[in-house]
Amino acid sequence: MTLAIQISWAPDRLPHVAEKLGIGKGDAAEARIQERLMPFVQDILPGRTVIVHFGTRETLRLGPGGRNGISSDIKRMLPYGQGGDVVKVVAKVPQGANGVLESKTVYAEPEGWGIISALDVDDTIKLTQTSDPIGILRSTFVSDATPITGMPELYAYLQTLVTNTAPWFYLSASPYNLYSFLSDFRQRYYPQGTMILRDASWMNLSGLLSNLTLGTQEYKVDRMSKVHKWFPKRKMILIGDSTQSDPEAYGEIFRKHPGWVHLILIRKVTDIAAVGIESKNEPKRFEKAFKGVPENIWHVFEDPKECYKLVSDAVSK
Repeated sequence: MTLAIQISWAPDRLPHVAEKLGIGKGDAAEARIQERLMPFVQDILPGRTVIVHFGTRETLRLGPGGRNGISSDIKRMLPYGQGGDVVKVVAKVPQGANGVLESKTVYAEPEGWGIISALDVDDTIKLTQTSDPIGILRSTFVSDATPITGMPELYAYLQTLVTNTAPWFYLSASPYNLYSFLSDFRQRYYPQGTMILRDASWMNLSGLLSNLTLGTQEYKVDRMSKVHKWFPKRKMILIGDSTQSDPEAYGEIFRKHPGWVHLILIRKVTDIAAVGIESKNEPKRFEKAFKGVPENIWHVFEDPKECYKLVSDAVSK
């Protein structure tokens, strides 16, 4: 259960971002920038604790948060019936506090299937059409989030193949400031699941861009190793894309935890204007990333329709 605590709006930074994106005062997109930028320009309060009501039976104290206002606690919970039960968690905060104050906890058995999907300001399940720095900023702060054609349907189909208790993890290199934005997008198009973002806060444009593009392989391998500790007996399906380091991270995690990963799907991104995208889609890149991974485990696709039989065959084994 992860919670970020941030307060104190600083509106003077809004014009700086609007200027970078070529948006003038009063532009229709300015209000959207202000809404999405707010979590980035609030002051962080480290060392705070938060009380949450877990269902109707327990009250928990989370924290204290670290220097980035992030609290990551492991709590032993009371049993709530059978696997698949969903428990509502509500933060107890002062009147007038806003933000994401509710969450859901799903009870899952130790065995069965699990899915890890890249959910980023990139191109696995969300279309940005560019990897240019200003394009990324515009996609993050201005544009409507658009799902990749066919991906919501593929995820919905995959959900019908696994049990209700199959845990979904959406792994992103984005900072927790983007939680609300990405969570809203996920809720509109994709199955319920745990969002794992970077324990970092951003206070300048270069910091955000670095967060989204640098050290992503090491970060994703570390977070997937944590998921392995939680569910070492689950059979995992990993879904990513070719824009950044998903192939390398997924290949590494397969070799690091033998027998855990049963299927890897990589979308070959060809519909964005990105420098070097051709080299990222070269067969030799994937062969190197998946060295030691059986050929029947990893697949590179362009159309999500190619994956229906792959996931069906994998889950039916």
